Amino acid sequence: MKRIFMLAAVVIASLAGCNADDENTAPIDAPPRDCSCVTDTMPDSINPCAACGAGTICVQLLGGTCGTLMVTCEPVVTGCEQPVCSTTCDQAYCDPGGISTCQAAPCAADLPGAFHCYGV
Repeated sequence: MKRIFMLAAVVIASLAGCNADDENTAPIDAPPRDCSCVTDTMPDSINPCAACGAGTICVQLLGGTCGTLMVTCEPVVTGCEQPVCSTTCDQAYCDPGGISTCQAAPCAADLPGAFHCYGV
């Protein structure tokens, strides 16, 4: 009789589980919570280009390892109204001394809509 009681206790304990400390957590295979926190665009609070007004263009300077060094709003230069790399725009928005250039491979840290200057 003791064996049956012990076996029943073990079965009940194993079926009930032991989550006393984790009662409010979702199971691992539960669907993720919908927090509406994933978007395709950055909120203005973390998008420095949002501060650029009419007549300016957002210019992002990235270091040689693709880390953002600086983001500024620069006056638009005629012929360089869009963030498209060209020799003229490189001279207008990137360092004319040759320390940065727009003529480089893109980085994952590139801000959308910004003119990108990459450190060399």
